[in-house]
Amino acid sequence: ASIDHIKLLMLLGKLVWPSSMTRPDIAMQTSKLCSAISDPRQSHYDAGLVVAGYLWATKDLGITYGGRLRVPMGLGEFPSGFEESGGLYTAHDSSWGTCVHPLGGYAIMYFNGAIDWSAKMVKIVPDSSCEAETALASRAAKATCFVRGLLRFHKRPVTAATPTLGDNKAMYLLVTQDGATSRTRYYERATMLIKRAVLMLMLFPYLVRTDKMIA
Repeated sequence: ASIDHIKLLMLLGKLVWPSSMTRPDIAMQTSKLCSAISDPRQSHYDAGLVVAGYLWATKDLGITYGGRLRVPMGLGEFPSGFEESGGLYTAHDSSWGTCVHPLGGYAIMYFNGAIDWSAKMVKIVPDSSCEAETALASRAAKATCFVRGLLRFHKRPVTAATPTLGDNKAMYLLVTQDGATSRTRYYERATMLIKRAVLMLMLFPYLVRTDKMIA
């Protein structure tokens, strides 16, 4: 059954703030619910109540910064300059094949806690998982470069290329190998943005196993 969109908006207004500021664990669900605002249904409102109930049941959860730096999940040791840069790294991932616009997200970690994250539908209609992952990695690269600049502005040291963790081998090869291929012709801008950041030693891509992907 359809419902008044104001009813759903009032509920989402209570979910968007925590999902953007303190609770990345509900970011994907909140983003999916926000995409339904043009044609809201009772099922969407009920799902929003489930998210609100989860927040209430886990109200003691939050982001904790500090402590001894941990090796990023999926890597065997600290990357070069990792400890000197406060443990700054980015993990990104995207789905593909389940819907026209797949869901994807990233998390930028600093001192063991997330300082920036995103979870939303990819705007393009990708033809492969590689294309979906590249589009999401491009978005994550922009956010990571902004965070690097912000940290430098506040005189926080960033001494090496920031590790970026992905689990798609095809995308990893596109970014790390020289030149372009026919596979990249439809999303060359996204690919070149990441390649440029890698060449300028701003980012350093790592390939991790899917079961070690925190994004």
